[in-house]
Amino acid sequence: MDPLTAVNLAGNIIQFVEFGSNLVCGSLDIYKSANGATSINSELELITEDLTGLCSKLVRPFNLVDEHLLPKIELDLLKLSRSCGTLGENFQQMLESLKVKGRNRKWDSVRQALKTQWKAKDIEQYQRRLANFRSEIACHLLTILSDQQNELQSTQIQILEKQSKISVSLGDIAASLRRLDISAVNGPLRLKDEIILFLQQFLAQSSNRDQARDLDIEHGSLRWHKLPSQLFALTRTIVSYAKELSIVESLRYDEITEREERILGAHPRTFDWLFNEAQLISREQPPVSLLHWLRSSSGTYWISGRAGSGKSTLMKYLYQHEKTLTALKTWAGAKKLVTARFYFWHAGTEMQKSQKGLLQTLLFHILKECPQMVASICPLRWEADTQFAVPWTQGELYKAFELLKEQDLVNTRFCFFLDGLDEYKGEHTDIIDTVNSFVFGSNIKVLFSSRPWVVFERAYGENNFNKLYLHEYTKDDIQRFVRDKFAEDDRFQELRGSDHRYEQFVEQIVKRAHGVFLWVFLVVRSLRMGLVNCDTLDELHARLHAIPTDLEEYFRNMFDSTEKMYHKQAARIFQMCLSDSAFSSGGSPSTTISFFDQTSPKFCLTEKIHVWTYEEIEQIQKKTRTRVMARCPDLLEVSVDCVSVFFLHRTVYDFLTTREVREILEERAGPGFDADLLLGNAVLCEIKHSPDPLQTQFDQYAHCPPLIQRFMYSIHKLELRSNRDYLPLVDELEKFITFLHDNPTPKYDSLLPKLAAVLPSDWVKVMAVKGGFFLYLSREKQLGLLDKETRFAGRPPLDIVLRPYANVLPYLPTPVLSLNVQLVNFFLEIGMDPNQRHENGTVWSLFLNLLCDASLHETGHSSHEIAEIFESLLAAGADPDFVHERALIWEAVSRHCEPEDAKHVEGVRLRMRP
Repeated sequence: MDPLTAVNLAGNIIQFVEFGSNLVCGSLDIYKSANGATSINSELELITEDLTGLCSKLVRPFNLVDEHLLPKIELDLLKLSRSCGTLGENFQQMLESLKVKGRNRKWDSVRQALKTQWKAKDIEQYQRRLANFRSEIACHLLTILSDQQNELQSTQIQILEKQSKISVSLGDIAASLRRLDISAVNGPLRLKDEIILFLQQFLAQSSNRDQARDLDIEHGSLRWHKLPSQLFALTRTIVSYAKELSIVESLRYDEITEREERILGAHPRTFDWLFNEAQLISREQPPVSLLHWLRSSSGTYWISGRAGSGKSTLMKYLYQHEKTLTALKTWAGAKKLVTARFYFWHAGTEMQKSQKGLLQTLLFHILKECPQMVASICPLRWEADTQFAVPWTQGELYKAFELLKEQDLVNTRFCFFLDGLDEYKGEHTDIIDTVNSFVFGSNIKVLFSSRPWVVFERAYGENNFNKLYLHEYTKDDIQRFVRDKFAEDDRFQELRGSDHRYEQFVEQIVKRAHGVFLWVFLVVRSLRMGLVNCDTLDELHARLHAIPTDLEEYFRNMFDSTEKMYHKQAARIFQMCLSDSAFSSGGSPSTTISFFDQTSPKFCLTEKIHVWTYEEIEQIQKKTRTRVMARCPDLLEVSVDCVSVFFLHRTVYDFLTTREVREILEERAGPGFDADLLLGNAVLCEIKHSPDPLQTQFDQYAHCPPLIQRFMYSIHKLELRSNRDYLPLVDELEKFITFLHDNPTPKYDSLLPKLAAVLPSDWVKVMAVKGGFFLYLSREKQLGLLDKETRFAGRPPLDIVLRPYANVLPYLPTPVLSLNVQLVNFFLEIGMDPNQRHENGTVWSLFLNLLCDASLHETGHSSHEIAEIFESLLAAGADPDFVHERALIWEAVSRHCEPEDAKHVEGVRLRMRP
């Protein structure tokens, strides 16, 4: 045997021996194993099974989506996972085939060990391929996770920013909703809390690796994917609520609750009989059906009563009483109950005695409780891109109530409380028609009060079941009131114990009252003054019988009892209160009334700028209270805190506005006296003395502007009477504004610098244009201070006239903000160009934009007035071919003009075309 052959033979023997050794070891390993496989194969099988399971998990989510929509890297991962899973399953099948099965395990172990040696290369190949797949899958996963991590971090930052903004916005909205007492506030707050809590938990988990490792990946993924939709829903809710809030708040006006707050509460136990069914049946008068009506009836219920009988007090008592609410909830059943109220006030502002005020107040209360109705009954405002500071028109309010009637009210019932229909300013048949129009179907009913005038008797007097003559049922209440008031006086208690005629005296008071609470109040006050003088019971009897039972006669006695030396000053105080009542029903400020003894028509010009201290204000108020009560006893009242002066009762206002008394007041006040001129002077003096009452910037700014509004209101009325005496007052206000700008840091700490910061130097001229002060503007023109290039606060005056509500803030509104035909012509005569550039267009285009806005379909002007403005602008050179972004000129005109007027304007436009 040659050496080479010998070497080869030895090598083969060694390989065989090694193979045999491996075979024996493998056989023993298989024989001893529990599952009939080598330990290496068992490990490979376990690893392969784990890898295959992971691949299955990776593939599972992709089964829910269209593979064509997947990004390339995710599609590659899907293919790798599927291929790896298939390879793993094949490898597992091979390893399964190498296991020993059956009873003869010794010889089977040898055979399987031999088979394993033969499959060694295949096993290694499977291992390499699976390792390659694992590496590729890991690379893809790392790439995807890296991209997702970057995206998640970016998303987290965006979400945190949005969450912060949403939280702040919701907090502001919630505060406003609480201020309006809108019940829907809880909805968005709950959603806000839910989202913020989820964000906090999610981000906390994501920032901690240990916690993140324990987090259920699948559950966390679902929560994360749900978050954008939750945030979108929250944002949409916020926008909706913000818009509803804006529209609801636009219905609110300053004096919306003043009249209700001024009505005194009922004396203890007064009117309680209305809710005592047994007492109602046992009374001498016909049984009262009000409680039954509240519980079960619809339609109208009329509470009638003489002047001063307590109708307003009763209406307030009923609206606020929990038993009223209980009865109405019985009527409403499972439906939502919505109540709204309005108190007419003849001595108040225009809004407090008009149909517009009635409709706007009721709509405000309705939408407070049902904000979800805003979109359906106020569609024009809801659809508007922006909410302008535009007052509601009466036609717009009527339309809202018409749409309310068209609503499906299967889940809601309404009850309106209306007080003092007789105090409505206008034809009472009109207000009766309006009340009747509210009542339709069985879901709306109205409880109202008025004096027993013929017009109301004809409309509601025949329905004996649904009416109550209050003065016929208040005998017991009046008796209780008298007894309680006398019981508070020790002197009367002495008389009661020593004179048996006490009971008769009380009965005489009740009998002479004729159900009029106001008369009883005045009489008891007079009698208690007699007790201070130690009057005997006989003297009290004489005092009682000297007082007229008729209120007007009583007021005339008080009016005539004023000391003669005070006649002039009393007449001036009365006229100041009468004139000021049209601005605010809350009474005239005592600081304003304190100037009643000034005789110069320009006394404000000499008043020095000096900030009143708190002590000075308090001293002025207390002094004014004493002086007013000495000159106008029992007709004017001063509030307990001495802040305001007001009429004792509406009947006093009625008495003072009778023709006879008016003539007496004018005569006593002296020739040439003008209450509005005196008020203008007085308020301007107050402006010069404006203190810094509170600390916050909002409250500081809120103090002085109301004074300027009062001033402008007085000037407006003087303008209407063509009283040129107001011109020096306006000049003085303008000097004051200039002073604020020239002296930004006065030595004293006041709000004046802050006020100067928000009022431009020519702010007074802006107000003159908005208020239509022709006398002032004509004088400015004569002085050469107005020309075609003039701008006030950066705006062409013609633009201010045509868009009086644009850019209202920080400017204070004047009493009348409306389109003024005469003022348009005034500025056009000066030479002002309708095509003058301003903002993002021209004066002409901005005006058309205003008219085409969905929220301004009504301007409060007649068709002829609107047509006249269009004609004047076109005649002055307004572009006749201008095309608005939403409508042609013709379409803008047709929105506001009758067909005949619109046709006329179109004819003018065609003639003006080149």
